[in-house]
Amino acid sequence: MIGEGPAARSIKIDLPPFTLVGATTRAGSLTSPLRDRFGIVQRLEFYNVDDLQHIVARSASFMGLENNRRRGRDKLLCVHEAHRVLLTAYYAE
Repeated sequence: MIGEGPAARSIKIDLPPFTLVGATTRAGSLTSPLRDRFGIVQRLEFYNVDDLQHIVARSASFMGLENNRRRGRDKLLCVHEAHRVLLTAYYAE
């Protein structure tokens, strides 16, 4: 939209096809008309502890760290937290 109020007008812009990806932690705050404009709506779930341990063990092997399954277990909340714990261990050695 260009302008404001009654003088506002829309313009058409020719664009090549593209993919738009949106993300939110508050899906309930989106209005139905906005949500309905997206062709696919998905919900991502958190990893469970076993999956996080597998991800961290794999990353540890790439970094040449000992596979200590207890390391940071209490901090395994999500992948980026798990990798932060792993990087801390890596730089501590």
